[in-house]
Amino acid sequence: MINIPKLGTSRPLIDCRTLKIADVLKELPAIPDYFTVDEIVGHDIPNPVYANDVIGDCVIAGQAHWMRRANYPDLGELLAVTEAEVKREYYLQCGWSGFCWDDVTKYAESGLVMLTSIKKLRNTGWTAGKALHKIDAFGSVNWQDYTHLKACIYLFNGAYTAVGLPAPASAEFQAGKTWSDLTGAVADWGYHCMDLNGIVRDGNTPLLEFITWGKKQYATVAWAQRYMTEVYALVDHKDNPASPVDTTKLQTYLASLN
Repeated sequence: MINIPKLGTSRPLIDCRTLKIADVLKELPAIPDYFTVDEIVGHDIPNPVYANDVIGDCVIAGQAHWMRRANYPDLGELLAVTEAEVKREYYLQCGWSGFCWDDVTKYAESGLVMLTSIKKLRNTGWTAGKALHKIDAFGSVNWQDYTHLKACIYLFNGAYTAVGLPAPASAEFQAGKTWSDLTGAVADWGYHCMDLNGIVRDGNTPLLEFITWGKKQYATVAWAQRYMTEVYALVDHKDNPASPVDTTKLQTYLASLN
């Protein structure tokens, strides 16, 4: 168990050009009420801490957790993203030159802007599992629309998410409890990035399953909708006929960015 978990996400950056993923979705298939991405891909994916107990690299750790799940069906095995790769990419995005490890300590608590980081993931990618990985596109998700949120988690191998953690969330995490306390203010603990991996059942109550700090952390829907500050669908294999996105609409959007 991590005693004092690190955060590492900056305040949300709003860019009016950001694609709304709903604008390029095909007609939605039936989405089950309960599922996890691990169940969909057929493997219980391990969840390394990726040094997020030591440094505020959650923005990159969240991408690594998503990559491992998104790539499993194609690879038939786990994408071996290492802690060293995650730390290297984090420091590079914080401004490190990439030449001398002795220089990295001054960047350890800088944190990253999620939107800026996923733009880099789309444009140039980064080395994970000894290979370059990029995404085709990304789009914002309306997390206040539960049906839409559920569909995006199901169709896009999870959702790349930031929350403005309230102070009570720290004690709940340490006690191994579900995040459910709604009394704290948004981000009075700080901002944190996580991979949103599915929806599970607690009796008749749906809980969101987040991947963070080396474990699966659960939250009520009401908690998530109060404290989430950014949710993105990461689009991979856009040209695959099974892709949930309308390729023509997506290409028109991407061309408008150039």
